[in-house]
Amino acid sequence: MNASVPQLSALQARQDRVRNICIMAHVDHGKTSLSDHLIGANGLIHPKMQGELRYMDSLEEEQRRGITMKSSSISLLYVPGAATRPEGARSVSDEEKLRSGFLVNLIDSPGHVDFCSEVSTAARLSDGAVIVVDAVEGVCIQTHAVLRQAFEEKVEPCLFVNKVDRLVLELGMSAAEAAARVAAIVAHANLVMSAFHSERFMRDADMVLAAEQANEAAKEAAAAAAAAAEDADEEDTFQPSKGNVAFGSAHDGWGFTLDQFAAMYAEKLGCRPDALTRALWGEWTFSAKEKRVVRRTPDSKSKTMFVQFALEPVWKAYSACDAGADVAATLGPIVRSRGLAVAARAMEGDARNALRAVLRAWLPLSEAVLGMVTRVLPGPAAAAPRRVPHLLGASPGGPGATGVTALPQMSAAAAATATLRLSEGAAEQLAGVEAALSRSDASDGAPLVVFVSKMVAVPQALLPRLPNDPLPLDGCDDAFLAFGRVFSGIARPGATVHVLSAAYRPGAPGADAHVRTTTLGATYMMMGRALER
Repeated sequence: MNASVPQLSALQARQDRVRNICIMAHVDHGKTSLSDHLIGANGLIHPKMQGELRYMDSLEEEQRRGITMKSSSISLLYVPGAATRPEGARSVSDEEKLRSGFLVNLIDSPGHVDFCSEVSTAARLSDGAVIVVDAVEGVCIQTHAVLRQAFEEKVEPCLFVNKVDRLVLELGMSAAEAAARVAAIVAHANLVMSAFHSERFMRDADMVLAAEQANEAAKEAAAAAAAAAEDADEEDTFQPSKGNVAFGSAHDGWGFTLDQFAAMYAEKLGCRPDALTRALWGEWTFSAKEKRVVRRTPDSKSKTMFVQFALEPVWKAYSACDAGADVAATLGPIVRSRGLAVAARAMEGDARNALRAVLRAWLPLSEAVLGMVTRVLPGPAAAAPRRVPHLLGASPGGPGATGVTALPQMSAAAAATATLRLSEGAAEQLAGVEAALSRSDASDGAPLVVFVSKMVAVPQALLPRLPNDPLPLDGCDDAFLAFGRVFSGIARPGATVHVLSAAYRPGAPGADAHVRTTTLGATYMMMGRALER
C-alpha cells in the first residue's frame, strides 16, 4: 500500500487522523524490527526483508553494531483492515486512503543507555509511545527509563510484548505457561507506572502543604494537581482488555490485540465483541456445557479464555516447527478455515518460512500495532491540553513546576506569577499563543510555534530539489536541518520566524539576546533514510 507525499500531506490537515508516536524499549527488545514491519506495510520494504533490514538505522555504525544510535522518523499511511484483506493492501483505492486512512508519524528511538538523549528527543515530539518488551527478558532497567520518560513527558503509552515466539521455540513453554509469563510482564509494567504516579502524588501533596501560606489561587491549583495525580492512580495503565496491549513477534511478523480475537469468535460463541474482549483477559473461562463465560475458580483445571482462544491457536501453528511435523497438515487447516491468501509454494520447503507466511497473513503485525495506536493513542488536538502545560513549563518553584522547560516560552499564567514584567500587549499575545498551542491550532491565522529537538547534518547532494532551486555552493558539503514538530500554525518556506534559545524568558532583562530572527527555508518530510519535499 504505497502512499504518495501529496496523500500524506493531505492527511496532515485532518488532526483527528494524525498520530505522532515513538517506539521505545530496552536495547535489543525489537524496536527497529517492529519498525521494519510497520514500514513494510506501506510497501517500502520487501516482505522477505521485513525485520531484517533495519530500515531506520541509516548510519553505517548502526548497521555494523546492530543497534539504533540516533532517533529517526518516517511518515506512514494506515488504513484499518487493509492488511487482512484477501486481495491485500494494494486493493486500497486512493479515495479510501484519504477517507479512512491515518497518518502515523513514527520515531524510532535508541534503546542503549548511552543514547538516552535521543529518547528524550523522540518523546518531546510525540503524543503517544509504543513500549516494546521482550517476552523472555521482561521489563529491564532501560524499560524503566523509557516508561519514566513517557510519564514525565505526558506521552500516552501502549505496550507491545514482543518475541512471544521465543517462549514456545526456545523455552518450550506451554500456552498456559506463556500466558502466565506475559501476564507477569503486563503487571510489572503497571507496577512501574504506579510507582511513578505515587511519586507525583507525594510531590504534589507536598506542594499543597507548601501553598498553605500562599494565596487561594495557588492553593487551589496545587490541590487540583494532587487530585489529578490521585485519580490517575486509580486504574492500571496497561490493560489488554482496553486494547492498549498487543502481543506478537516482530521476528516472525505477527501480532494481535484481544479485540481481534474477540471479533473472530464473537458470532461463534454468541457474545458481543466488547464483552468477549473483556473476558479474554483475567480469570475467565468458557463453559462448553453451559455455553457461556464463567469466572474461573482458583482450584479449577479449566483454561482461561486467553489461553484457549488466543495462545493455543498460535501454539498450534508453531507446532509445524517441531521435528518431523507435517507442515501442510498443521498449517493447511488454519489457511482454509481463515480463508487466508497464502501461496501454495509458501507452504513448501522450510517450516519456519511457511509458518511466517501463514501467521503474517492471519495476524499481520502492522494491523495489530497500528490498529492499537490509532484506537487508543490521542491525536495532536486531543493530546495538546494535557501536554502543552508541561511543555511550556511553570514559574520557578510555583505550582506545577517541573524543573524541565521544553519550549523556552513560559505560559501566560506562569509569567503572571513570576517576577517577569510583561507589557499588557505582550501578555495578551503570549496568552494567545498559549491558547493556540492548547488546541493544536493549525489554521492559517494561528501563530507558528515549532519545537526543534535537534539539528541534523545532511549532505547537500541528498537534499531533494525543485527544478528552479539553486545548486549547492562549492565547498559546502553538509546542510544542517532543524528536526522538529509544528505545535501550532503552518510552517511555510519564506515565513519569518523568531528562533528562541533555551535561555529565553519573555520580559526578563536581556531577553532579546536570546532571540534570532530568520526566514524559513525549504521544509522536508523525513522518511527514514530519505527526505521528501
